[in-house]
This record gives sequence, structure tokens and C-alpha cells, in this order.
Amino acid sequence: MRNAMVIRSVTRSPVVFLLFALLLIVLTYWFVSNNVEPVTNSATAAVALSRRRHHEHADHEESVVSEKSAPRQLPVIVQDSDASNTKTKTSKTVSEPKPLVNNLWQIQADRNATLQRVCGGVYKPLSKLNAEQWRTLFKHLIVDDTHKIIYCYVPKAACANWKKVIQVMQGRYPSFESIHKTDHTALDFMYKYKSDEIMYRLQHYFKFTFVRHPLSRLVSAFRNKLHEDIVEYQRKYGVQIIKKYRKNFDPGTKGDDVKFEEFVHYLVDLPTTQMNEHWRPFVDLCQPCYVPYNFLGVYENLTDEANAVLEHAKAKIRWPERQHFYKPTTSDDIVELYKEVPGDLVRLLVAKYREDLDLFGYNPSEYV
Repeated sequence: MRNAMVIRSVTRSPVVFLLFALLLIVLTYWFVSNNVEPVTNSATAAVALSRRRHHEHADHEESVVSEKSAPRQLPVIVQDSDASNTKTKTSKTVSEPKPLVNNLWQIQADRNATLQRVCGGVYKPLSKLNAEQWRTLFKHLIVDDTHKIIYCYVPKAACANWKKVIQVMQGRYPSFESIHKTDHTALDFMYKYKSDEIMYRLQHYFKFTFVRHPLSRLVSAFRNKLHEDIVEYQRKYGVQIIKKYRKNFDPGTKGDDVKFEEFVHYLVDLPTTQMNEHWRPFVDLCQPCYVPYNFLGVYENLTDEANAVLEHAKAKIRWPERQHFYKPTTSDDIVELYKEVPGDLVRLLVAKYREDLDLFGYNPSEYV
């Protein structure tokens, strides 16, 4: 009762009342500026203290994370089980791969982007391939179950060396140099597997291929198969080409003197499904719009990119050095050969291999 009377007497004094109000304002400002919640009992005080400590801890963690160099998230190509709808998503667990020579992983991303753009943005379902396309594809897919890789070979794009390297990886030969001739019977081709085994490997193995500028590849095939004493090709293809495209045909020809213009004319007229694999477009051989390859290598940067694949496969072999007797076809050699061919015929040839050129970003003006 006495305390109440004292409070009423204090609040009735104007001066004291103003001092009391001023004190309340100062205390309120102090609470707000220091982020302190006013409390009325011990329970609410504990809650306020707990909240403060939680925010301080969260702020500390956020500042520590921001100071660390977190791995960059990479786009990962994911293919649906029916292989008909490929989409890109960002993985939260995949870190940026170890940088390789010439930033190969960025180059791979660019190549994949070009390929998918030309293919229409999505991988097409394998079920859309016809019987001939299936046979051709599976005859060119080489499987290594030990290293869980699949290689689609393209003739005249270092495929002979890749076949030897894979046999060494599998332990069939002690070294690359010990293989004098490629033994195809020692390789496991996809057509040997059952349907469910094929689909499992296509979905889970590391798939790669190596390609080459189409116009350069054709020159290499022409020189190797028709002008280097490979009698089998000269009799089967050389004689046929000379007979059809040479005016003064000699019935006794051995097919060993085919002119490059005659060879180009032969390619322009021939349906791709009837072509020998050494000059058939690699889009027909490896079906890159249907098979989501993990690595698209190019012959023009062979050593670095081949070693990148071998490193990924954890192989105990490096890409072999070029053999001393090998004489590569130079850019000048290629340009000179195409100069022998009439312009309209060259344009028809470029149109024939247009998809190969576009899929991998090759420019025909490099040689014609």
C-alpha cells in the first residue's frame, strides 16, 4: 500500500515524470541498438540468449564457407532409361575434373554442345535405328570389360593404334611394340553380347570415339588403300573405279593407279550404305546422335586426348609415339590433291560429308 502511494506521488511530479520517461527511452534505445530482446522472466531470457547464440553461430559458418574455394558445379548430361530424352542438370556432388592439357574438358563441353545442337538438342532413342544401322554400329563398338570402356573405331582416325592399345590394356600383349598386326579376334565387339548386356554397357561404361577432318580422312584412305600396294583394295575398288570413270579404260588394269578425281566421283555417286568403312561417314559408323559418348576425341590432337582417355581408364600404358617409318599426309598434300578436282564435284563431296563436318565443327575451307 505504501509502495503504491509512493509511485503515485512520484508520477504526479512533472519533473520526476519527465526524468522517468527519459530513462525509459534511453533504455529502449539501448536494447534495440544492441539487438537485445526485453525479457520479463528467466524462461524468456533463456530463449532470447539461445536465439542470439544460434544467429551468431550461423553467421560464423556462412563467413567461413564464403572464404573457402568451393568446387565449381558442372553440368552433367543425364540420359533417361529409354535413351530418348537427354537433359542437362547441375550436380551438387560433382567437382570440376582435374585440368588436362589444353583444357580438354572445356573443349569436350564445346564439342558436345556443337554435336547436340546439330543432332536437334536431344539424343535419339536407339530403337529408331534400322537393322543395317544396328549392325554397323555394333561392329564398330569395341568393349573392354576390365576397364569398363567402349571405343567406337573410325578407320583412318588412329583406329589401328587404339585396337593395339586396348589389347595391351587387357593383358593380351606385353607391349604395343610386340603387336605386329592387329588381331581382331582378340577384341570384344558389341555384337557378341546379349541385348540386356548391351544396354547395361551402353548405360554404365565410359564411351569414346576419335574422329578426323572428313576431307583429310578421305585423302588418307585414298593413299593408303589404293596406292600402297594393298592388292585386295585395288582389285575390289580400284578396278571398279577406273572402269566406271576413266574414258580410256584398260581391261588389264590392276587398279593401282586410281586418280583422286576418279575416287571423289566414285564417292559422290555411291550411297553411303554401300561404302567401305574406310570412307563411309563416321556418323554412320558410330551414330553420335544416338549414343551419348563421354569423350569425343580428334585425330588432330591425338596424343594429348588419347592420354586423357587412358588416364581416365586408369590404364598402365601411355599413347605410343609415332613410328619412324610413318609418313603423315600434310595439309599442303591435301590441298594439292583437291585442286585436281573440279569445283562442282568438290561441292558435291562436301555436301555428302556435311553431317560429319557439322557434328564436330570441321570447316571444309581448310582444304578446299
